[in-house]
Amino acid sequence: MPIKRRLCAALFVMVTQACISQTTTPEILTTSGGYQSNASASLSWTLGEPIIETGNSPSNFLTQGFQQPADIIITTVDNTQNPKGNVTAYPNPASSLIYVSGTSNQPMLAEVYDLTGQMVCKKTISTEDNSLNVGNLSNSIYLLKVFTTEGKLLQTLKIDKIK
Repeated sequence: MPIKRRLCAALFVMVTQACISQTTTPEILTTSGGYQSNASASLSWTLGEPIIETGNSPSNFLTQGFQQPADIIITTVDNTQNPKGNVTAYPNPASSLIYVSGTSNQPMLAEVYDLTGQMVCKKTISTEDNSLNVGNLSNSIYLLKVFTTEGKLLQTLKIDKIK
């Protein structure tokens, strides 16, 4: 009987040590890739990842794939309140069309950016045509920057694109 206890105790210690020593590191199965770094930046890339998808809800942001950032941080969002051009966009969240309106009757330039900073849509907004089609964009959060025709930023709004 004491030998069974000692044998079980030794087996338990070996199994727990084996479990603790296991590590999981991300492995990438791709056709090609690389990594370079210096004192100020690093760059890694892959080619041929099988699946990358991004989804979000009002409280969560989920990414899949190996070349995704650990954290997505928006450092600034310019929200300059201009009394001559207070801008609203509705409905928000939107599935296909967003209507942009301002207090002035002057034409405005609307630019939609994704969270990586790429412009994905651009249109001149007037009182006759104030709709912006976002139906072809994937479900995500976008930044809508509205400018005067002279290029002065009126306002930046967060737009939530849903199905």
